[in-house]
Amino acid sequence: MQSQINQLKLMGPVILNAILKSLDSYSNMESDATARDTKTFAFQAIGLLAQRMPQLFRDKTDMAVRLFDALKVEAQSLRFIIQEATISLSSAYKVC
Repeated sequence: MQSQINQLKLMGPVILNAILKSLDSYSNMESDATARDTKTFAFQAIGLLAQRMPQLFRDKTDMAVRLFDALKVEAQSLRFIIQEATISLSSAYKVC
């Protein structure tokens, strides 16, 4: 288990960067099945990364801004997933 966590610590920034690039490759107006599936996966992955690696997001308040913006502009069908990612991300900003 510890080796998996160490691998995630090494690969987390790379994974996050790839996720963000995949989101950036689609406009907010695209609503075909591939765009929806990609965005769904990307927002879910951001939420999972925020849960497992909160330190990855602590200095990245732009991620919170990005998720709140997505709540405004993305299709209704994606909003629940974005809300879940936002909730997961909120724990990353808690001061211990």
